[in-house]
Amino acid sequence: PDGAGESYRSEEVNINTNVTENNIRIGSVKYADYYFNGSLDDIRIYNKSLTAKEISDIYDLKTANSTLDNKKKVRLIPGNSMIKIALQSNESALLHLYDIKGSLIQIQKIDPGINQIDVQPGIYIAHVKTGGNIESGKVISF
Repeated sequence: PDGAGESYRSEEVNINTNVTENNIRIGSVKYADYYFNGSLDDIRIYNKSLTAKEISDIYDLKTANSTLDNKKKVRLIPGNSMIKIALQSNESALLHLYDIKGSLIQIQKIDPGINQIDVQPGIYIAHVKTGGNIESGKVISF
């Protein structure tokens, strides 16, 4: 792995979530003194195997719904102690903003045009629902 988006090891496993002694290990090996020396970004666990298209959509920071019409209505703009969300639509949308750990920070109605959201410096995940579509993306406040 060279940090350029290569997958070192990916596998499908069954996890018994009804007991507490089964730990999920990411970046280490059970019964060995090996730990990943680096950073991990955007770790996800699904209850199914993803198709190549779903993986591609995630890589491109799109959801299956937003890729249907091939036209993004939302643009995320990084800022200093804030982020801006450009909504290119005639209707309002609903923003769900999460921190990098996946905790919901806020839910807010956003209007067409440029919307400024004041946040602490950090990395955020924005889910914007416009009509029946949801667009997602990462955005940084510095």
